[in-house]
Amino acid sequence: MFPFGRDLMKQLRQLKRLGIEVSMVSGVKRVIIELEEKDIVIENPQVTVVNFKSQKIYQVVPGTEKVVEAPKEVSVEISEDDVKFIVEQTGVTPEEARQALIEAGGDIAQAIMIIESRRSSSK
Repeated sequence: MFPFGRDLMKQLRQLKRLGIEVSMVSGVKRVIIELEEKDIVIENPQVTVVNFKSQKIYQVVPGTEKVVEAPKEVSVEISEDDVKFIVEQTGVTPEEARQALIEAGGDIAQAIMIIESRRSSSK
């Protein structure tokens, strides 16, 4: 975005005098750009933030990039009886039971398997 030369610090000071602050964001693992039909996933990017007045501009230099088709929105009706059943069987919170049911597309057995696999992987 900015053509930094050899004397980076001097150029950064000049930008600061103009009211432009440039900083790096550390520890960024991934940036996801969600589009209607697909997602662009950028792994291990270098991210720079340029602050000018009240505006922030993010510059992303990709490490690796992949395009992922967006999942189709699926409407799943979750009954309170199903949530209560899973809570009784597994001991999780109603919110965790509801989330597992959504992930399982409403399938109670699959939801219980999801909860159990999370338990075993967290040990």
